[in-house]
Amino acid sequence: MKKEDKKIIATNKATSQEIISKIDDIAIGENKSSNQRISTTNLIISAINKGDFVLEYVKKKTKKTVKFSELNQVTNEDFRGFIESFKIQLGVNNLPNWQSKTDEGKSRMRILRDVFVVALPLIKAGAIDTDNKGKSLTGANDSKLLVKGAFVKENYQPLNKDNLKQVALNFNQLKTVAQNYYKEKNFSNDVETKNTQFEQQLVKTTTMITEDTHNGCESNENFTQSKMIALATACNNWCRKLKELQLEAMTPEQRARKQKAV
Repeated sequence: MKKEDKKIIATNKATSQEIISKIDDIAIGENKSSNQRISTTNLIISAINKGDFVLEYVKKKTKKTVKFSELNQVTNEDFRGFIESFKIQLGVNNLPNWQSKTDEGKSRMRILRDVFVVALPLIKAGAIDTDNKGKSLTGANDSKLLVKGAFVKENYQPLNKDNLKQVALNFNQLKTVAQNYYKEKNFSNDVETKNTQFEQQLVKTTTMITEDTHNGCESNENFTQSKMIALATACNNWCRKLKELQLEAMTPEQRARKQKAV
């Protein structure tokens, strides 16, 4: 094995296992909350920045090594290559439940792909910030990530209207900012980063409600509260139904693991 190949597969086993466990929890429905995706994103970015993982891959045709640190623009080939390389470093590339041909594999790959859509712009721009204790995660149950205000304002001004030096964002808000970075900074022309139409409406509604809360619920009218309650009920019913469907789709092994974790 070549020396550079050893570098590609070198990794921190403890960190690898933590990342795998987090993705597994999200994939099998153990924890699909936004804060779990936030913590997974933060963990992966931190591990890459510390050198536990290498953001590079080898092109199949030319055998040329592509390093993320040397790129000013990312193609879809690069994006897929970095993810595949990361899977190899995690040690999961040959596991059946990580193969894209299986439902389990597709679920895990969607999660990892979503994380990378957010992570690559944050890494390239050095956009993650910390509090006075050196922590990047904040909010209830570490549900938000601290990001430099300038990065947020440049790429999605509505989330930093007050021009704050530091902004705490949940995963969906981070994804919106990251998607705009790909476009505004010409970071990529062909990486598929868009939300579905349904997701776009959810992000828009969440942002609008968050802004109005920040402004003292100034949009409140005679029936606003009752409509907000109806929206909250619909959201809870949707999440409850999704959980039921996920439980029905689980294999006996996954159910046993879930019960053991409770």
